[in-house]
Amino acid sequence: MRYADKTTKGYLAISNFIEKLLELATETKQEIYMRTFSMNVKRQGVNLKTELLKYDTARNGRLDKKTFSKAMNQLPITMTEDGLDILF
Repeated sequence: MRYADKTTKGYLAISNFIEKLLELATETKQEIYMRTFSMNVKRQGVNLKTELLKYDTARNGRLDKKTFSKAMNQLPITMTEDGLDILF
């Protein structure tokens, strides 16, 4: 009930509820992974920007895939190769 009753007034708007269900039903694998990764970063208290900047040795705000993978593997979050490919 909490998910649908955002205002905690004891009711939900049927149209909003159906709209949200349809959105979730059409999420891609990539969107689901990104959402899950985002929640894990937040739960672990990781400052992702700070962590990625540690690997930006050229200080240009960009990482190649090898360096990105190295940075991501240092996080306290379990990552698969497929997950890294989705994020990159």
